[in-house]
Amino acid sequence: MGLERVLTSVSPTASSGRYTELSSLLELVKGILLDHVAEADASNAARQSGQRNGAISHSQAAALLPPEIVSQRLSLNLTDKPQGKDGLLELTDRILRLSINTWDHGFMHKLYSGTNPVGVISELILAILNTNSHVYTVSPALSVIEKQTGRALANMFGLRETYSGGITQPGGSASNFNSVLIARHQAMPFIKETGISGQQLVMFTSVDSHYSLEKAAQMSGIGSQGVCKIPTDAEGRMSVPALRRSILDASDQGKHPFYVNATAGTTVRGAYDPIDEIADVCQEFGLWLHVDGSLGGSAIFTRRQSWRLKGSERADSITINPHKMLSVPISCSFLLGRDLRQFRSSNSIDAGYLFHEDAPLAAATNDADDTYDLAEFTPQCGRKGDALKLALGWVYYGRIGYERYVDNAFDMAAYLAALIKNHPRMEIAAVPQSVQVCFYYMPSRMTDKHDMAAKHNTAITAYISEGLPSKGFMVDYAPGPVGKFLRVVTNGTTTKETLNSMVNEIDEIGQSFIK
Repeated sequence: MGLERVLTSVSPTASSGRYTELSSLLELVKGILLDHVAEADASNAARQSGQRNGAISHSQAAALLPPEIVSQRLSLNLTDKPQGKDGLLELTDRILRLSINTWDHGFMHKLYSGTNPVGVISELILAILNTNSHVYTVSPALSVIEKQTGRALANMFGLRETYSGGITQPGGSASNFNSVLIARHQAMPFIKETGISGQQLVMFTSVDSHYSLEKAAQMSGIGSQGVCKIPTDAEGRMSVPALRRSILDASDQGKHPFYVNATAGTTVRGAYDPIDEIADVCQEFGLWLHVDGSLGGSAIFTRRQSWRLKGSERADSITINPHKMLSVPISCSFLLGRDLRQFRSSNSIDAGYLFHEDAPLAAATNDADDTYDLAEFTPQCGRKGDALKLALGWVYYGRIGYERYVDNAFDMAAYLAALIKNHPRMEIAAVPQSVQVCFYYMPSRMTDKHDMAAKHNTAITAYISEGLPSKGFMVDYAPGPVGKFLRVVTNGTTTKETLNSMVNEIDEIGQSFIK
């Protein structure tokens, strides 16, 4: 019997009516889910037409509520008694009302934004399948998609060797952590069995890099003292001469340098480290080169911005988070590698109850390049098929669609920076290099009283950031040279009208602070 005949012969109400129940529940919540997106669209349309905040939905106002109020309003009732459809619908509605609407263009708070319709479909497919992509036998399609998508991504960065490719991890921090484990194994393979005791491994990263690198050192037994933080230049880029001196100093002290992280898009300023020059140093000393492109790696999709990643083809491993610049649903992170055999040798372990290498299918695909039991390449066993989220969007939008999306994010960051530079009461705090724009509002210039100026700048920055959600905007702030500054993150859906409106609101709130 063919598959088509099997499908048509199955009753929709088979398996205790799950088809009917699911259909009913989807219909039940569809309206309020779509209303959540419609609310954001109405808010965006109001800004596009130039209407002031009175016509804009305050979709970010939930950020102003303290946890005890959210808890009270959620009224989460976990009891023995089933609450059925009414309980499901009411709780879903309350969750949406008490959450930040990331579909709204006013959300520019973190390094991600709302997803897109295709992203929702990809999550629905994964929920329907509800499978673990740890071994091929239970996730054949998802395993093949992950292998092919990882290889396509690696090829874009110039990693095109026989065993080049990529695997997904549950976030950029996890990808960075795995890169440290793999590099550690390449430097000292015996550690996998004997442990790290007595080994003075040293890894190098910039002072502006993500905290996950130091956390990876802690979790892998290297320790925080094994992380050498390299100073940056005026633009926030790693100093290559300082890197070279630090490697020599560590070697002279009898330590074992083994790993260098180059950041492609630092968390605060968005700076891209000079990967090509750092690669020269790594080649000289035989060190593993990792590129943390969690934020900025997606610039590889656009011809106008990919120059920022020059030298990435020389990396041993690369992290990229499509859930950031590409607005793929969270979480979707890839660790790419020049040679996935290194990934496998670092992470694989004898577990005959899971990895059946003596099975006919496994035996036929047991080369490192043909290993489809993907948990062999990662620290974790349970693995969601996150690669589908990027693959489905890539099919739907194409590379060209993602290129336009990323280009718009960069263009809007440049537009906002120009607005700030031309504003009489605002001042750029860091040269924009990516999609983050960092600036002060009415900064104090009491240069002979740095602490007082920093306190003033921090106070007005926090006041503005806390006042914006009631106006339909969310932006963040971070430590700067003289106190904390505002940090706005643009994305592929950001418009000039949204930025104009936000700047006006910032000015209005800032003026009320000064008065």
